[in-house]
Amino acid sequence: MHVQIDSLVIYPLKSLAGVACESMEFDALGARHDRRYMLVDASGKFVSQRTCPIMALASVADAGESWCIKTPDNNKLLLPKAGHCSKPVPVNVWSDTFSAWEQPKELSIWFSEWLGLPVRLVYIGAAAQRPVDPDYAPAPCHVGFADGFPLLLTHTTSLKALNLELPFTIGMERFRPNIVVSGGDAWAEDHWRRLNTADGSQSLLSVKPCSRCAIPTIDPATAERQKVVWQVLKKLRTGSDGQVYFGHNLLHLSDHPLQVGQTLSVNACD
Repeated sequence: MHVQIDSLVIYPLKSLAGVACESMEFDALGARHDRRYMLVDASGKFVSQRTCPIMALASVADAGESWCIKTPDNNKLLLPKAGHCSKPVPVNVWSDTFSAWEQPKELSIWFSEWLGLPVRLVYIGAAAQRPVDPDYAPAPCHVGFADGFPLLLTHTTSLKALNLELPFTIGMERFRPNIVVSGGDAWAEDHWRRLNTADGSQSLLSVKPCSRCAIPTIDPATAERQKVVWQVLKKLRTGSDGQVYFGHNLLHLSDHPLQVGQTLSVNACD
């Protein structure tokens, strides 16, 4: 079967809004510029919408050599796409502890004042050595500040199936995917193993369904939690391990770009 790429999105700063792109370029850590910045607390632990929902309210836009971050009260910050790499510090994302680069103090102050809590801004470069879980990677692979894998794919038909069970409609942005595809039945992605471009220049390996946390319950327009979203997700998508799943984690097997509108052939699991 075949699917079509409907949208491509990168998230320059972990847990802030995404930036849609017509073409997605890749490097050793995944989509170029994706989750290369992150906010951490005093201990180095990552800060996200899970504990700070108002992060959902900031917009991020491409401003040439920088990202323009704007808060709801119209405060703006230009964040260079290439971070400073002079002061390594230990940081933590879930069970991974690794080194990142602490950014200039004035940037951390700006985020701290907006969020109302002390945070530090850190950056990870393409040469970083944070490995993907070897139980799922066929060869040594690395990832930036994403939760565990370089890429996340979601399926429009599956979102439609979820919305049919909800009292209101939610958008795909709540699930923070990099690649959104259409074509085929709801939840068909559970059986996809590999997605290939027509010319064979890029292959995406589906290695693990994505277990979800509370972030999809957060309304990106208000930062309010809507518990019914989690209740319906649990009803529809709880696995045998008790985890709730939506979307699939991917590994990219080359650095060739993807384009919106591109068709991918799908190889299903046996």
